[in-house]
Amino acid sequence: MNGRNVGIEYLRVYASISVVVIHVAALAIRQTVSYSYEFPLFLDVLARAAVPIFFMISGYLLINPEKQINLATMWRKTNQRILLPLLFWLGVYWLFSLGFYAWRFQIDSPLLMSREFFAGVTTYHFWFLPVLGLYYLLVPWLNKQIQSWQKRTLIYMIVGSFVIGFLMQMLGAWSGFFLFQILKIIGFFGYFLFGYYVKQTRLTVPVWIGVGSYLGAMAVTALNFIWLYQFLPPSQTINYITDNFFPLIIVGSLLLFTSFIHRTYRHDWLNKIIVALSPYTFGVYFVHVAVLSILASFGEFGWFPMISNPLLLTISVFLISLLISYLMKKNRFFQRFI
Repeated sequence: MNGRNVGIEYLRVYASISVVVIHVAALAIRQTVSYSYEFPLFLDVLARAAVPIFFMISGYLLINPEKQINLATMWRKTNQRILLPLLFWLGVYWLFSLGFYAWRFQIDSPLLMSREFFAGVTTYHFWFLPVLGLYYLLVPWLNKQIQSWQKRTLIYMIVGSFVIGFLMQMLGAWSGFFLFQILKIIGFFGYFLFGYYVKQTRLTVPVWIGVGSYLGAMAVTALNFIWLYQFLPPSQTINYITDNFFPLIIVGSLLLFTSFIHRTYRHDWLNKIIVALSPYTFGVYFVHVAVLSILASFGEFGWFPMISNPLLLTISVFLISLLISYLMKKNRFFQRFI
């Protein structure tokens, strides 16, 4: 494995843990458990590169003008990698919702329990997959068109996507109009294209610069929250500053991705751990919300004392989800869904 590029594995593991952090923080911010408000929001901000990194990894791997792929081939790949796992896990979470609400809230109406499921109470994290699937289907067109684009054109496309995403987020947070939230997905196209841009240009920065810049950008974002908190209610403050298109989050995410993506394998113990964990990150993404819901309920009943500590709760959710993903990966039937 000497010389192997493990940057993608590092980024996948980081993004997987960060998704868990974001949802643990959201649990605290909704005040369903007794956290202080500021600390979980800080964790939320610190983990905000998670979704951008997933899109950048996909763009890095998928966009390749030298490898022409037709739409039919990409459709089959989308079905295998996105649609089939999504349908399977929607079914799992529907069954989970029936059992969870019957146990937790003593609800015995399948119609009412199904309504909670379709409202996204336990499936809110699945929004990512349809958007990624859309970009998958754009790859054949991109592979043809991007050959004729100058470097400047690609940069304009990336920046323009970010601007649209930022404007849609601001308008959505201000007006509450759902259409702005839907159009916000255009912004993720910028991250998708940036993944290809880094591969094409071999753009890289030292790890210490990428990590330091990211932490600095997130610290300034957190300070911005403290200032906004004086004027806006907490929910609206979160919408403004912790979105994936807040300028500092964009810059920090791009630098973090660029500093790790070309990292090579050097036989050190951390690299070996990261490479071992990476295959199970997609499974963690799918299962962690169910694990979090159960542990949060255990905490409210006094069965899980670590619920009062967001860091310990994050570690617990991640490790349990990782174990479930590992066990599923060992099964021939279930491995196709993670």
